[in-house]
Amino acid sequence: MPKDLRLDLTRAIAIIMVAIVHSMGLINSATETKSILLTKGFYSITQTGVPLFVMLSGALLLGKSESLFSFFKKRLNRVLIPFIVWSVIVSLIHFFQNGGQDILSWPFTFVNDLFGEGVHRIYWYIYMILGLYLLTPILRNFVKDQKLLIYSIILIFSLYYLQYIFPKFSLVNRFYCENILFIGYFLAGYFLYSTPITLVQKIFKYSFFPLYFLTILLSVFQVKFPLIPLTSMSLFTLLLSFKSLKSVSTPISALAKYSYGIYLSHFILISVILKFSFIYKIPLFFEPIVMVTCVIIIDIALLWFIQKIKLSRFFM
Repeated sequence: MPKDLRLDLTRAIAIIMVAIVHSMGLINSATETKSILLTKGFYSITQTGVPLFVMLSGALLLGKSESLFSFFKKRLNRVLIPFIVWSVIVSLIHFFQNGGQDILSWPFTFVNDLFGEGVHRIYWYIYMILGLYLLTPILRNFVKDQKLLIYSIILIFSLYYLQYIFPKFSLVNRFYCENILFIGYFLAGYFLYSTPITLVQKIFKYSFFPLYFLTILLSVFQVKFPLIPLTSMSLFTLLLSFKSLKSVSTPISALAKYSYGIYLSHFILISVILKFSFIYKIPLFFEPIVMVTCVIIIDIALLWFIQKIKLSRFFM
């Protein structure tokens, strides 16, 4: 089956979005009005990164037919092993940064963090996606009924928005939780990718830019009504509409190939780069762009080397 470059493009865009969010520390600490507006503009688009990853997973996984053993074996090799390896590295970095005393206590701290909130707050996504993987065998049977699939997507996102419109409505606030939203993204990714073009998809495709600018306006005027779910589905649909990507296939595929390793390690490189004075001399508007460019280039080079010495299954 030929590779779908649209999915590689989506993965590449998603990792760039996530890296930009985590590169905005200097802008976030600024107090000038221009910097605040800049922050809101960046956040309005980059917050779609995680939803794009989740929809991509739904698109790739929910339509497949395989045994439980085969499915979980692949997830163990592709997701869990690199996550544990990088968690060990991050935990050891934290240990030595805090003095590095009593090395015998470190394994207990590591296990406690790993089975708690994670060794780093950025890894919350891994725990969430692992939960979706546990549900995937069930959802694969569920999505075979398209009417039930559409009903479920509408229900989940309706609950999400009802909690903002009627925050005290008992039916909503007792039933809704954040993880349900990610199940919605997971299902929506499969629906938008696998279903022939519909009116809904056309609406999503052409509504991305209006939704993006509306999100910025709501943020500027401090109106708490998030449009990220709609913006994310619009961007996902827009990326799926691209047809001719062969001319840029090499950089897209390279970034997509290393995206998981970049996700697991990029924040370490950001911390290192922030120790160099040059990053503080860059205009705030360009700082996240320069930071992400440096991080991705270094990360790809590092992961390429790891692949060459045949250790990729442990790191990416």
